[in-house]
Amino acid sequence: MSAYGRRRASEAHERSSRAFEPRSSKTGKALRPAPVYILYVKTGCPHGEKVLAYGARHGISFEERNIADAEVADELIERGGKRQVPYLVDVEAAVEMYESDDIVEYLKGKHAR
Repeated sequence: MSAYGRRRASEAHERSSRAFEPRSSKTGKALRPAPVYILYVKTGCPHGEKVLAYGARHGISFEERNIADAEVADELIERGGKRQVPYLVDVEAAVEMYESDDIVEYLKGKHAR
């Protein structure tokens, strides 16, 4: 096969493999899955609400785990060593942290546009 034929075959393969990638309907660009965040919270905690409000304003979603559930509280203590909320787990980056201000700053850095 000529170099031209190999290049065309390679381009055809690339096009066919891209056909199954999720893409933006507006731009056609490939969509990357959003980072997965777990946020340990407690009902009524203003610090957790601060992080959730920041996420809502910036299109960041969290899997919320409420420490009102004793099993979730035990899980939090096992992970971080304290029964303190909010506690963020960035599953993708293997980063975990307490303190709402630190969490918001971390998210700002991850989602800077």
